[in-house]
Parts: sequence; C-alpha cells; structure tokens
Amino acid sequence: MEKFIKPKPFEKLTCSDNFMFAKVMEEPELCKSVLEILLGIKIGKLSYPEPEKTIQTAPDARGIRLDVHTADGKHEFDIEMIW
Repeated sequence: MEKFIKPKPFEKLTCSDNFMFAKVMEEPELCKSVLEILLGIKIGKLSYPEPEKTIQTAPDARGIRLDVHTADGKHEFDIEMIW
C-alpha cells in the first residue's frame, strides 16, 4: 500500500519549503535584494531566475540540479536552500 503524504496548506508554507523558496526567488527584484543582503555586494540587473535548473554535460553523464540559478552579466549565482 502506498502512503499518501498530505501536502501543507499554502498558508502554512515558509521560505524553507522548496515550493515557496522557488516561487519567492523567481521574482527578479526580490531575488536580487536577497543576494545583495547576503553577499554584501551590488548586483546588476538579474536575468530571469531559473528554479530547479539542471546542468548535464553529456547525455550519459550524471547532472546536477540547482535550486535557483541566475546571473547579472558579470556573475552567476547558484542559490541553494540548505535543509
């Protein structure tokens, strides 16, 4: 028998929940503000933040999945939620 895990109600989600973290960080201006505060640097205009971005170097190679990936023209940012 499969166990069914009841999802949390939307109102109970926090930024530490994967879904909410991705939704919040998808907003370029909010993502930029968070990065500037955490890193203590000024960041240019961000490209569209990509949640769950997968990087695979070859069809038969193992890939990696980034929680959120974005760039500002000079820097690339991999934003990870640590559980």
